[in-house]
Amino acid sequence: MEFEINKWVNIIKEAWFDLIYDYRKFGERSGYGHMREEDIRCFLFCKIMDLLKLHDEFLINLHAQVPIGGATVDMALGPEEDKWELGVEIKRTGGIQTIKKDLEKLRNFMKNKKIEAGVFLTIAQHSVNLKDKLQSDIYAEYKLEEKDAGNNNFTEWHCIKIDEYDVDWDALFLVLRKV
Repeated sequence: MEFEINKWVNIIKEAWFDLIYDYRKFGERSGYGHMREEDIRCFLFCKIMDLLKLHDEFLINLHAQVPIGGATVDMALGPEEDKWELGVEIKRTGGIQTIKKDLEKLRNFMKNKKIEAGVFLTIAQHSVNLKDKLQSDIYAEYKLEEKDAGNNNFTEWHCIKIDEYDVDWDALFLVLRKV
């Protein structure tokens, strides 16, 4: 099961990196970025479907806005409905409390065996100092590390900076594999 989870995490990561790439490329030309959470979810959904097709992964279900155990996850992947392996939460902006709420939702899904692992994605203004706030507030609680070891909870940060349009954002890719 761990191999499958890592495969899905890598597909989500590849789609996320493509989104960041698009932010940089489109932003350089127009200053535009996917501004709403719904835009990000749609982009990722389409990109993930393309990647699943590219990797010949036809036996996986991908759904958006999935109700699981009385709550909703932004996206879920699994071999069949109601047997989700990976849940994904997305926030375009949000404070620490909003992020904690989504992380707690993913952790509860994992504890209750509704998903095997969770991914949290966000893009926020660099001036919010999200990385510093998360490091001081939740890294220890969720046992987050700065590097993916294949079986741990980890984060990856990327900067999206376009001076011409005064864009300075931080993009977070966070994976929960253990509760």
